[in-house]
Amino acid sequence: MSFDSQSVPLVTVIVLTYNSQEYILETLESIRKQRYSRIQLIVSDDCSTDATVSLVKRWLHECNNGVNFEEGIIVENEVNYGISKNCNNGLAKARGEWIKYIAGDDLLASTCIESFVKQCVHLAEPSFLVSDVEIFYSNSSRSRRVWRSKLPNGNKAQLRRVLKGGAIKATSAFLSASILRDLGAFDENFPFLEDDPLWVKYLQSGRTFVEVKSVLVEYRVHDKSVSNASNSQFMNPVFFVSLQSFLLSIIIPAMRSQGMRIWAMLKYFEVSHMKRIIKGGNRASLLDRLIFKFLYIIRDIL
Repeated sequence: MSFDSQSVPLVTVIVLTYNSQEYILETLESIRKQRYSRIQLIVSDDCSTDATVSLVKRWLHECNNGVNFEEGIIVENEVNYGISKNCNNGLAKARGEWIKYIAGDDLLASTCIESFVKQCVHLAEPSFLVSDVEIFYSNSSRSRRVWRSKLPNGNKAQLRRVLKGGAIKATSAFLSASILRDLGAFDENFPFLEDDPLWVKYLQSGRTFVEVKSVLVEYRVHDKSVSNASNSQFMNPVFFVSLQSFLLSIIIPAMRSQGMRIWAMLKYFEVSHMKRIIKGGNRASLLDRLIFKFLYIIRDIL
């Protein structure tokens, strides 16, 4: 099925960039090659200090802004706000009925937007959708692997699973713009953790996620990601500040309200253990890594 009529919904693709010069053109090309015709492209840049902005502007000029997209614009933040506000700044310019966020180092499959919209046609009401993701590694010989969402059926079961963590990858989501705005968009109290707070708010509003069982996004793993540490450190301390605040103020209280008291204790142990590692030099021992691996195994099988 080909979408080329003005009757089909406008989809806004928002690319989030910060010092993304190494990969941004590859990301933009994956959007240009979409088989879906009605796309508004927004690049929201969080005050990059490298050549990201100039590369994007040149690429948009070469695409002539309206040839490949209904609109192609760049939003330039004056300061580095963090991911959540960068998401919201892009959203402020969005005109689409549906929103697809993508980081400036990830890739969309050529059928990504088309496949999501086909699924949306069958929905009784607007929702958030998630797809499968192919994970690949830069500067590594590691094989690609497919990550599949781990969501059960039903709102309560999905909420419990999302509270445990690791159930949805941000890059896999396709969002109803009306719902996103109704929820207050992304929580800027957690500057470097945009996705999980939104998923919890969405489920706590009584809605459920719709799964699309196809690989529609390619997620790049590299050492410059904000959630990754550098120089063999355990975790990026800036990311940990947002993560710790979210776990203590949102996740653990929500677990207790859901009767997940054992899980709340495990989550508190997890965040306390992460804090201890970071304060102790931000180096994880083999025992530390085995502890986290055990916690993740429990999370994924129970």
